[in-house]
Amino acid sequence: MNLAELPNSAFSTAQVAKMLGVSVPAVHARAKRNEWELAPEKKQGGGFLWHFNSMDEETKGKVSNFLIREDRKKNGPSLTFEAIPAQELEELWDEFNKKSSKTKEKAFLRQEILQDVLNLYESGVTLTQAFVAVGQMRGVAVGTLRNWYFGTASKRGVRGIDPKDWAPILANQYKGRVTRAHCDPIAWEFLKKDYLRTEAPSFLSCFRRLEDAAEVNGWMIPSGRTLSRRLFEELLPAVIQYMRTGKIVNDYPDQVRRRDTFAAGEAVSGDALSFDKIYVYDAKTGEVYNMRVWFFEDVRSGKILAWAGDKTENSDMFRLATYNLVGETVPRYMYIDNTRAAANKIMTGQMPGRHRFTNKATDPVGLLKHFGIEVCFTNPDHEISSPGSKPIERAFGIGGLHSMMRDLPVLAGRGYSKNPIPDTEFLELLPQVVAAYNAREGRTGGICNGRSFDQVYAEGLQQTTIRKASPKLRNMLLLSQESVKVNRQGVVSIKAGRGESRHRYYAEELAHRSGEYVAVLFNPESLSDDVEIYTLDGRHVCTARWLKTVAFNDRKAGREHAKHKTRRAKHIKQAAKEAALISDLEFQQLGASKPVSENPVPAKTLTMLSEKEVTEKLDQKVSPERQRQLREILQKNIMAEDNDVFPFAAQG
Repeated sequence: MNLAELPNSAFSTAQVAKMLGVSVPAVHARAKRNEWELAPEKKQGGGFLWHFNSMDEETKGKVSNFLIREDRKKNGPSLTFEAIPAQELEELWDEFNKKSSKTKEKAFLRQEILQDVLNLYESGVTLTQAFVAVGQMRGVAVGTLRNWYFGTASKRGVRGIDPKDWAPILANQYKGRVTRAHCDPIAWEFLKKDYLRTEAPSFLSCFRRLEDAAEVNGWMIPSGRTLSRRLFEELLPAVIQYMRTGKIVNDYPDQVRRRDTFAAGEAVSGDALSFDKIYVYDAKTGEVYNMRVWFFEDVRSGKILAWAGDKTENSDMFRLATYNLVGETVPRYMYIDNTRAAANKIMTGQMPGRHRFTNKATDPVGLLKHFGIEVCFTNPDHEISSPGSKPIERAFGIGGLHSMMRDLPVLAGRGYSKNPIPDTEFLELLPQVVAAYNAREGRTGGICNGRSFDQVYAEGLQQTTIRKASPKLRNMLLLSQESVKVNRQGVVSIKAGRGESRHRYYAEELAHRSGEYVAVLFNPESLSDDVEIYTLDGRHVCTARWLKTVAFNDRKAGREHAKHKTRRAKHIKQAAKEAALISDLEFQQLGASKPVSENPVPAKTLTMLSEKEVTEKLDQKVSPERQRQLREILQKNIMAEDNDVFPFAAQG
């Protein structure tokens, strides 16, 4: 029979006796003793039936077990499990994953024990017998097994649930203490306001002030240890430090970038290093200072490729270091800080991402664009991006270029403020230090894998073709640049080296660009040399010569200048003759005018009529067809007037 229908079933006395294994009189005695109820229906052939629901619990259990055994003998054991809702199941497993390994281990052990019970039950024994057998074998009380399986009033059991989801249900649900000591909300805010201020008072002093305020205001507060623990539980340490010191803690994980994204020499990073623990002096002036050196490093390998030094970090130092760099390779990408020295208009003019100096429409293109170098400006803020956004900054730390230079034996006892070394000696020692830095083996960063920077760079050169700059293009980096307006005489004047007057340069080709802004590239070390003229977008125009400024009473220079002006005038006259190759007579003959009609007739005309004229014409005795035409003209005139067109226009 279907066990689901058992509560509504009824059985005869003989059937009950068979199920219980007793005699028929014993069934009658039990029915009378426990006051069983007779079912309204009768069995076939007469006789009474006992209602299952009216039986005592002991009899119900024995009847149920008998029917289950009979069903298993006939059909075999069969178990069905109900599905837990996906969201509930996910919450159970999430809570289970937060528990300790010891708690999880106990839960899986309980699952294993109940699985043994389930296996015995499926083999044909009753559930009670399975509980007893497994309990004796595992040393677990039968009542405990029943509670795990059926559950209790306060805890869910695993009955009817798929065994693979038993572990989170069988886990210990103890969560520890969940109640918190009471603290007046205003007192809590008072403590936070006192502790989280830039004066950074100690917590003990803040708690003492809180106790005084609580006594005055009647606040209820817990102990200082409780409040201290609660403060650091509710607020992130980074938030507490920021509010007390104004500094952001660099607790965000660093970003890892693959250096082998680039080929050898394709990308470089550059920055200036101040050798602040090594003092040098200028042999000419005797000035004592710390040398600043701009370095360029290959991003792929980490090798130092080029450098240039000066007293201060300036644009000329950056320009000369770039000159040395393009002698080795012309990179496609250059990673530098957005500083005044690097992001100057001479080198990076019209580059995107520049936030230095005022961008103007008359700014020339930077020299780096002539080489096809894309500048990527990085973040120089070390509090946010410590130790910095550029790979080269790793070369400046402990064991890097600075410490290697300071530790040279030749500088023992020298290089201090009271015993500086010549700057020329420093610049002679620097290549040795860079060479040792590049050749050091055992590198583990980037893609070195125990090799040196030199070895990685040499391997990369075999896999790619690096770009090289021609001598003429490279020499552009020895020049400086200004944006200048061409005057009407074809002369440009630069500000560099200006004394009583500006340096001026002239070329005949500039006469065509009068009033335009051009880029003047000049040698800052020799302003009397010829200069190169480029358009603002980087196209070469011409070479201009220097115009010397002479003394007011220099008659010889005056004669030379007059001679050049006379020669220029003759040249203009000769060019004017060659500009028009036909004579005046030929011009007159070829330029005969086209005959014009005496009375040209337009294809369409408009006759202007006043409103009065139109009305008078309508009053005249004309044919009906003409009156219709005149009315149409009047209507068109009215419409034209509404549209601000010529009023009262009639077609003739």
